[in-house]
Amino acid sequence: MERTEIATSVVSDQRIRRFTLLDLMILVGAMAVGFGLLRLPGIEFSTWYSKELRYNRIALNVVGMTVPFLVGLTISCLAMRLRGPCPRFSMLGRQPGFVACATALLALAIESLCMVGNAVTSGVHSANRGFFPTPEEYFHLYGSTVAPWVVAAWLSLGVNRCWCPERSGIDRLGWAIGIAWILEWIVMRLCLC
Repeated sequence: MERTEIATSVVSDQRIRRFTLLDLMILVGAMAVGFGLLRLPGIEFSTWYSKELRYNRIALNVVGMTVPFLVGLTISCLAMRLRGPCPRFSMLGRQPGFVACATALLALAIESLCMVGNAVTSGVHSANRGFFPTPEEYFHLYGSTVAPWVVAAWLSLGVNRCWCPERSGIDRLGWAIGIAWILEWIVMRLCLC
């Protein structure tokens, strides 16, 4: 038997956790965080560019507005997955939904640390001289770094034959979040061309 057949049989034998009311409340909280991030001071998604680039800029702004929601959903999906009853960590590392959310959160943490490091080394007054991106450009920067990490994690699962999805709503939500990060990156690249 191959490793994937063994892993699949182990997952099917385990008790799969159902989606509960607390999970729904966590998702509502994640959406509230997304709406709160969009209302930060200094964020304005403008469309003042030339008429030829106007629709391109509108699409880019809409894609940028999805990033705060994806950040909140990524964190909440990890919280729901780690809530009991939870499979062993060796099995969690084979679930594509969990892996997508974990790598997305890792990419967001590394990008945040890099931005904080640049802010500390450049000084506070650099922001007033235009050296730092505007708040809405931060959303575009976050979106462009997460998708390659998710693709690389899924490729490593597939190449190592460890792809072992669980038949639960939480793992499927993680899949959807990973696909949303990738689609957001593709649309952003198409808008910037």
